[in-house]
Amino acid sequence: MSTANRPPYRQGREKKGHGPLIKILIIVVVALIGGYLYQQYRSEQQDAPPAVPSQKQASESLKVPDQQTGRPPAESGDHPSSQPGLSATGDLPDNYEGDRRDHDKDSAAQPVGQTGTVATTPGKAASPVESCRNAAADILKFYQQIDSREYIRNYQLDQPSSTHFTALIKKLLKNPPVIARETDDLFTILKNTAHFFRILGKDNVLIIKGILHKEKGEIEDLLANYHTLTHSPECSDSPIYISASSEGLYLYAGFFLNTMGGRLYLFRRDSLSRMVVSYYSIITIDEANTQKANAQGIEVTSAVDMLISEIETGGNHLKYRDEYLDKLYELKEKYDYTNP
Repeated sequence: MSTANRPPYRQGREKKGHGPLIKILIIVVVALIGGYLYQQYRSEQQDAPPAVPSQKQASESLKVPDQQTGRPPAESGDHPSSQPGLSATGDLPDNYEGDRRDHDKDSAAQPVGQTGTVATTPGKAASPVESCRNAAADILKFYQQIDSREYIRNYQLDQPSSTHFTALIKKLLKNPPVIARETDDLFTILKNTAHFFRILGKDNVLIIKGILHKEKGEIEDLLANYHTLTHSPECSDSPIYISASSEGLYLYAGFFLNTMGGRLYLFRRDSLSRMVVSYYSIITIDEANTQKANAQGIEVTSAVDMLISEIETGGNHLKYRDEYLDKLYELKEKYDYTNP
């Protein structure tokens, strides 16, 4: 029987073919992709504890930002005695459930700019030599602390962690990544994507990932202290001093801010590590601009804007959140003025 002579119900059935099966397959694929993206989102959200907005934070979200810095204007009621939940001395009550952000610890901390606090931000100054000694002592204390951890002992290092990781840092500085014309060929992209694996090896990469996970609360102070050691010539007599050239630090800062391989590394890390590494990368490029040594012409304006947004929306768990934002807004104003 020819097609033209077939009954209408037979013709309609043949025209449908595999249409319904294809639709079902498409729905299944979309559902799988959606489920994967949702799991990635949930995993990322677990890195940052949910913030509990206070009455003041809710009202500040409606304020008009300052014309020069873009930050919300300060109020005359910002004195501790006038803030909800704070006593006249600035202490938090025992039943306060908001974002303490290590209030008790920070209240006894040293001024900003000294060891254990955010580098490059001015404060009541210790002498350069004293700052170096304090930074070195804090770093050695950190390594002694992790040497006692079971997860570090399981790696069976044949030397103290301070010696081991100092050697790794020097090895990285001697073998910097490629940051110029990275996308010209696929081979360079692949080399950058596997940079730390190639230079350090699988075992050392696993150890570092373990430290970033287990010692998350110490990472901010550790990087601040290393910044002090690598930027002060007075630190050269320190037992863990690293003779890091400005060029080597500059290349790694550009790697994290301006290359596909570097950005992929950061986005595979937890949000705290990503934000703090991005912060010090921006500081390093800014220092290169000040010294007129930005040989690759790395632009930081967009990186500053992106990091401000990320810290403001998801950085409540950062110990030095306010200090980071103060410095970033200072840089934003600087570069917005320089490049209107």
